[in-house]
Amino acid sequence: MKLPNISAGMSRRVRALLACGILLGTGAVGTTALWSTTAATTSGQFTTAGVEIMVGPSGGPHKASYNFTFPGNLLPGSTTAQIVQVKNTGGIPFTFTSAATQSGVGAFTTLTARRSTTSAVNIGTGPYGEPACGTGGVAMAMGTAVGPIAAGGVQDICLGIQLNDNTPGSYANSAAAGTVTVTFTATAAS
Repeated sequence: MKLPNISAGMSRRVRALLACGILLGTGAVGTTALWSTTAATTSGQFTTAGVEIMVGPSGGPHKASYNFTFPGNLLPGSTTAQIVQVKNTGGIPFTFTSAATQSGVGAFTTLTARRSTTSAVNIGTGPYGEPACGTGGVAMAMGTAVGPIAAGGVQDICLGIQLNDNTPGSYANSAAAGTVTVTFTATAAS
């Protein structure tokens, strides 16, 4: 490697500046590590919770799906009712909403729901002496959040239907006339 020729005629001042430049350049590169650093942290162990909703008759068993037959036979204007329970089988409190779909003669029914509060829901008597949701509990609108329900807790609900007066006569004496499906959806309580 050929060294640069520094002539004897080059002034001392120029040689001193060149030497300082080499020292300053090396010092600047060598000190950059002092101006940055890194650190890391790791969380401890954590767990997750689950939301699970089940339905069933009073006292259980509670399942993801519960099918029942409303008691009695309906005439236009008459009612029938059934008490179901919504149970929180998950590990954290939740709120729930409900939505109803009706098919066949079910489309000609009016659905009512009452939920227990400080007073229990009950089965009362309809206009013709048939089962109907009683006056216990409070009215529950479909789509309105209910809760929170604690883990392991239950909510009693009286579901009632009334066959409308304008139901077509073609549904008279029909054993498989229609259905009413109520879907309950749970969301973790905040």
